[in-house]
Amino acid sequence: PRPPMAARAALALAAWLTCLAPASAVLRTSTGNGVQVLTGDTFEAATNDGFWLAEFYAPWCGHCKKLNPILDEIAPEMLANHNMHIGKVDATVHKTLSNDMGVKGFPTLKFRLSGEEEWKTYDGGRKAKDLIGFAERMSNKPVAEIKTDADFDAFIERTYNGAEVGFILGGSASSDLPAPLVSWWTEMATANQASAYFSMTDRASKLKLPENLPKHLSSYRAGAFIAVVEGGEAPRYFNGIDTAEWLVEGEVNDLLTESVKTWLKESNAPIFSELGSHNFRQLGRMGKLLVIGIVDPEAPGSEDYKWGLKAVAQAVSQGEEFVPRGGAAKAKVAEPVEGGEGGEGEDGVEPYQTDPFEEPLEEMYVYGHLDGIKWKDFIHQFNVYGDLPRLVVLDMPGEKFWEDPTVDEADEIDTFLRDVHGGRVKAQKEGIQGTWNRLVKKVKSMGPMSGLLVVPVILLLMAFFMSPADEDDEYEPPPATEFKKDN
Repeated sequence: PRPPMAARAALALAAWLTCLAPASAVLRTSTGNGVQVLTGDTFEAATNDGFWLAEFYAPWCGHCKKLNPILDEIAPEMLANHNMHIGKVDATVHKTLSNDMGVKGFPTLKFRLSGEEEWKTYDGGRKAKDLIGFAERMSNKPVAEIKTDADFDAFIERTYNGAEVGFILGGSASSDLPAPLVSWWTEMATANQASAYFSMTDRASKLKLPENLPKHLSSYRAGAFIAVVEGGEAPRYFNGIDTAEWLVEGEVNDLLTESVKTWLKESNAPIFSELGSHNFRQLGRMGKLLVIGIVDPEAPGSEDYKWGLKAVAQAVSQGEEFVPRGGAAKAKVAEPVEGGEGGEGEDGVEPYQTDPFEEPLEEMYVYGHLDGIKWKDFIHQFNVYGDLPRLVVLDMPGEKFWEDPTVDEADEIDTFLRDVHGGRVKAQKEGIQGTWNRLVKKVKSMGPMSGLLVVPVILLLMAFFMSPADEDDEYEPPPATEFKKDN
């Protein structure tokens, strides 16, 4: 039977109203929690207005399964507080759209502030606080103006939702910051707004640092300066180009721009971080060597070890000599490395040759500590079996590392880092070339009965090395699946 006339009229009215609704309202299908389900047919019309973050995912992707509940949780807050819409696309179904957007792994996050802009890739953290910080940065002015201590404290507080550091262009008078420099800094901030916090002040001489650093912000530097600031830490200054050369005939020096771009990338991290799957790869690919203090968090003395490593990081980063608690101590000094191919190491293994580094010592390292119990399988590739704490210096892009099991005191760490910088410690090669060295260390750690394993292991290795090698093996930080994009 046909519906009553009133019901038919209501259905007709609903259909008519639907036709009058904006296309985007019809095309955006919500999952019920603020995240919009987008398709190849609806994507362009649905995202042509406003600030959007779009996730391209695969249903079978483990990383996507971790990220999706986070997006569901924060979507309403992001829309209400920062006017950021969140959408998601099943890239395994809508392949043409995904290819057009340059999606090569899952999940991939893309964003743009308006329909007039090009889509950009979001490369930041995927924790809720990281995404909230991203939305907060992008919905505010790229440069925060600091006039008072309260402004400065608020800026530092904002950074805790991101990299936990911020960049500041400073001076103690308006004459320190001429208009071309101010415009240039705003352009730099806008270009890097997705990943970093920026501020500016012409009252640096009146801004106080935290109580443990009883100095004004400008006490460390006169005139104009660029610095990275972090809660509870002394500023770290940009030293790439002398201030007198920042402007050339009233225009910003191109060399300053290129130098600062590199410095921003290499400085966007705290002095000392807790390492894990959320930041290991990011810190390892900043352009610096990653200093890893591997500890057992429950073991006595682990906090003292972390304190010592952080104290070394603070001293080295400021270009200062490290002084241990209780005064100076005699540190172990490595033997100089001769040129050429080098000799055999203590395990009869030829280490990877190392040359002195050209970078200034204070700009060479980024520091952190890693839970050696949680990541016990991962740290085996650094020859770490058993006793903790241990120190490892990792060159992730170069796939090599430095380690010495006898280095465990703060003064020894300081000397070891200076020796690595000076080329006085030989690196060990990661990947296939490091397999034998790791095997020797492992067998030694197993005690007297380990000899029974030597013959079968040697036969196995012979078969392995005689088979074709994969030239594209790449170092993967902990856990490997956390960082490798699913294909």
